[in-house]
Amino acid sequence: PDHEPATGRLVAVTGPGGTGASTVAAAVAQGLAAGTSTVVLADLRLRAAQALLHEATDVVPGIQELVELHRSSAPDVAVVRSLTYAVPERGYHLLLGLRRRRDWSILRPRSVSLALTGLRRAFDVVVADVDDEVDGEDRTGSAELEERNALARAALTDAHVVVVVGS
Repeated sequence: PDHEPATGRLVAVTGPGGTGASTVAAAVAQGLAAGTSTVVLADLRLRAAQALLHEATDVVPGIQELVELHRSSAPDVAVVRSLTYAVPERGYHLLLGLRRRRDWSILRPRSVSLALTGLRRAFDVVVADVDDEVDGEDRTGSAELEERNALARAALTDAHVVVVVGS
């Protein structure tokens, strides 16, 4: 169904484990939220850590529910926002990541892309904390590897700005 266009900007923050990329993603989200923008920090890493960094007490809903919702429908802005948690002391919302690393296997790449579009409709800015591994079938011959990296590949492909953190 036709919906309003996705006007929100997507900022992807990536870097190998241990470099502080997740901390930088949270800082970028907080800095952007200091203006008048509505901002969501989306944890799209396979080893999701934003829930821990934000001391979240719940693990549901999160990216899995958002992606599943986009498999069969085009939810409105209110429904997409209801899957996020307000972080009032930082001024942004948080979309929790995968509950277990292996849960990537239930995410279909097309639905992941639609879910990111849904976030960009619901928020002025989406800050995506993503893995640094983006290999796909074209480079490795492995369709499974491409699907495992679907979250990072979709975010980095659609990003307006990519922040790379390294040591």
